[in-house]
Amino acid sequence: MLIAEDLLLLLTDDESGRVASMAPVDTGLGGALLVDLAVAGRIDFSGKPKKPVVHVVDPTPVGHPALDEALRRLGEKTDEKAQAAVDRIGRKSRESLYDSLAARGVVRREDGKVLGLFPTTKWPEVDSSAEREVRAELHAALVQGVTPTERAAALASLLLAMDQLGLVVERPDRKAAKARAKAISEDDAVGDGVRAAVQAAQTAATMAIVIASTTVTTSATT
Repeated sequence: MLIAEDLLLLLTDDESGRVASMAPVDTGLGGALLVDLAVAGRIDFSGKPKKPVVHVVDPTPVGHPALDEALRRLGEKTDEKAQAAVDRIGRKSRESLYDSLAARGVVRREDGKVLGLFPTTKWPEVDSSAEREVRAELHAALVQGVTPTERAAALASLLLAMDQLGLVVERPDRKAAKARAKAISEDDAVGDGVRAAVQAAQTAATMAIVIASTTVTTSATT
């Protein structure tokens, strides 16, 4: 499972097959894809820690459609800021990730129409075993204080960046979990590539949340 796939499962309601409406989903997925590519040794980063630049160091396909497409798109530009890369590769990645999950029987595709006019697609969960495993790892790391796996560390950091820890932690534990996720994201055990990808996702997600909040506030006052 890709970290991007794990993240998408966490963001998708098991029964309705729809993502959390207020979450900067594509931004999070872009960050997760960067993490996956960094872990696979296909990309590296340079520049300042808070403004990393992404470089493709190995264009060899990984063998996953969504990841290979992200790698191809990153190869189209040289010395691109990671924040811009997060936004660019995150867009339109959702369906490819869902398709891969559906091909393995994790979710199923349901096409329909809203008001009988507008096409819509839902992805309800079929096999919950993968998501249960991820949630168990996150609970152990964020609530119980267990040293996180690389996957749990990356996911906790991405969820923190997206302000979506509430999807995996009950309300009474959220304040402590947020502090724990922040510590995990800054820990030396998290590789430089993963940290740079998460930092880029955090910056992009913060901007997306601010823009969304501004749009909602403007709409409410007009």
